[in-house]
Amino acid sequence: MAGVYRPRHPERTVLYRVLFHHFERFLAEYECRFEGSTASSVRSSRKSWSAIWTVAIRVAALPASAVQNQVVFTIPKMLRIFFKYNRQLFGRRFPRLSTLPPGQRYNIGMVRRGDSAPRAGIHRAAEKGKSYNQNMPIPKVIPKQLAFPFDLLAKANGNGTMFKDPAFMENRTAPVHRWVPWIAGFSGAFVDSVLAAYLDPRKPAVVLDPFSGVGTTLTQSAIRGYDVVGFEINPYAALVAEGKLKALRVKTKVLDDAIEAIRLDVRSWRNGRMAEEVAPAAFQSRIPFYSPKVRKQVLHALAFISKIEDDRVRDLFRMAFGSVMVSFSNYTYEPSLSSRPGAGKPLIEDADVAATIVGKLQQMRADIEWLRCEASNTKPGSGHVYNEDFFTGEQRLESGSINLMVTSPPYLNNYHYARNTRPQLYWLGLISSPEEQRPLEEKNFGTFWQIAREKKHVSLIFEHRGLERTLAGLRKLSLEKGQYGGPGWANYAASYFNDCDRFLGVLKRVLARGGTGVIVVGNSILQGVNIPVQDIIGDIARMRDLVVEGIYNLRNKRVGDSITAVRTGTSKATLNESAVVVRKR
Repeated sequence: MAGVYRPRHPERTVLYRVLFHHFERFLAEYECRFEGSTASSVRSSRKSWSAIWTVAIRVAALPASAVQNQVVFTIPKMLRIFFKYNRQLFGRRFPRLSTLPPGQRYNIGMVRRGDSAPRAGIHRAAEKGKSYNQNMPIPKVIPKQLAFPFDLLAKANGNGTMFKDPAFMENRTAPVHRWVPWIAGFSGAFVDSVLAAYLDPRKPAVVLDPFSGVGTTLTQSAIRGYDVVGFEINPYAALVAEGKLKALRVKTKVLDDAIEAIRLDVRSWRNGRMAEEVAPAAFQSRIPFYSPKVRKQVLHALAFISKIEDDRVRDLFRMAFGSVMVSFSNYTYEPSLSSRPGAGKPLIEDADVAATIVGKLQQMRADIEWLRCEASNTKPGSGHVYNEDFFTGEQRLESGSINLMVTSPPYLNNYHYARNTRPQLYWLGLISSPEEQRPLEEKNFGTFWQIAREKKHVSLIFEHRGLERTLAGLRKLSLEKGQYGGPGWANYAASYFNDCDRFLGVLKRVLARGGTGVIVVGNSILQGVNIPVQDIIGDIARMRDLVVEGIYNLRNKRVGDSITAVRTGTSKATLNESAVVVRKR
């Protein structure tokens, strides 16, 4: 009947489902083979921003059997206004579409970006006069991984283009990864690009992350079907990483009941007696961490969480609380933890604590369903996160048992992970005193400047003349400041690189023959002196008889200028981030 809208249901097509479930692996092939010739950019006339829009599917490049009647693409929000009022812009920006067979229509649809839609593609209407079968059969099983018949590493041009952007920003909207923000993490897309480059999806493998953080490497690898093992010294980060890996074991009925129970319980929070016994007695802050009205709700929330009987559901509630607890506090991350007044923000006098926690739980609940959908197509890998430092726990790993290691150790920038997660550590009951916090600082990779500066002289445990000269020059700076000057920072750098040497020694033992390690690190600027961390780690790897496949620049001017400040002197160096790729012979 004319004038009646009939939905086409593109999500029913095989191509749609393959792209949705394996989009990052698809991009890995596309970028190596086609992006150079088919990328197109749209730049705003405004000088304040520019956006690059890459068409991620070239229909003519796909095999005929794979082309369906529809593939959906989305237009970034900042660009939609241009296409809304000028539909011819699409044709002008992508003239290659005119080379496809005549008689086909190309419709531009303004599609809202969402979790259920692939991020790229071309919406191609069926040839005029032909019908589209909406009920076409869909296979029950989608292949576990897309098997790409070429070596991504061989396609690299020396600057790391085989790797996706490691910035954690993308994780803020990615299922499961978005549960807990983490300044030091990298993106799931980056992990996917590494998996595609160094592992054969048809073979089983074990992936290691010795500095797991909140588990991006482990979670993404497990989703792709690989077994994983991780180590994380911070109890809060370890709780999150382990919780992500065990998410499929959560009983959703129990989770739903607990969410409904907290909604009912909240009615008494503002008037009921405060549960002071759950407040961390040893936790201190310069100004009250919570305003009185907020603190009362927080104590009720923690009391409720402590009574949840199911361990996995209780841990999900703890993760949800830890993820949002700073948002209704009088503190903020800028990116280090600081008071809101110190950051120019007002105090939070009141907030709906329960609604904030429930909102996060609902997000987690939806992502668990997404994981189950993934698991129905790809059997996820298994694994475990050990809450201990890697040097203590490395004996848990058998020699030659790891096929791929993907990690980002703490940078040489003195970002204090333990102190910046103090609220979560104390309020979740993971530590209860400064004495319990101290080992987290002393055993942290490379320790911290506050600890290293107190030592008389820290020498390198390996020979590296270039680094020795740099440290000797650093020790001569700002001598009038004592341990707060060059000598203290030289001790810190020496401690850091000593741990790098130990780490690479362990890595050589646990990697299988031919196994690969990808280490994401950034340079550092101490007292105005540029420290090329990535190059030094490459040198240490060679001394440990590991093959350095390459050192690839991932991005320049990374976030961190406010963390690693140029204390004295002048330096034209900028902060950058690189991937050091090593292989065991």
